[in-house]
Amino acid sequence: MKVIFLKDIPGAKKDQIKEVSSGYALNYLLPQKLAVIATLEKITALENKAISQRENTQKTNSKTEKLLKTIKNLKIEIKAKANQEGHLFGGVSNEDLQKILKEKFNLDINKEAIELPHHLKTIGNHKISIKIANQNTELIVRIKAE
Repeated sequence: MKVIFLKDIPGAKKDQIKEVSSGYALNYLLPQKLAVIATLEKITALENKAISQRENTQKTNSKTEKLLKTIKNLKIEIKAKANQEGHLFGGVSNEDLQKILKEKFNLDINKEAIELPHHLKTIGNHKISIKIANQNTELIVRIKAE
């Protein structure tokens, strides 16, 4: 008997179509709602679902790549108060960078995606790593004294 698995179990993954014995299907898989009988309509629906998931993944990947290219080409300039040695009185945090990206460039980036090991506290150029959907890019941030 062919079944479509609704959940991952040992030996089968969710949405996998597999031939199993009738007793196993009727006595265990179907009553436990771990699988359904693989009819033509359900197989077609499963294939359509897989196609739409692939299309959504491709759209998401292209949006992510476009966003990463946009970020890589950006150069952010921040003016902050600093002492004579070039140390800022306050620091620039990932939240500050998130606000600047949103306000100036209309980019909605999660603050956790901006990887800052510590606040930026010196004047000069800083390379900031940004991770979106397991892909990294660098953002150049230039801090000037007011």
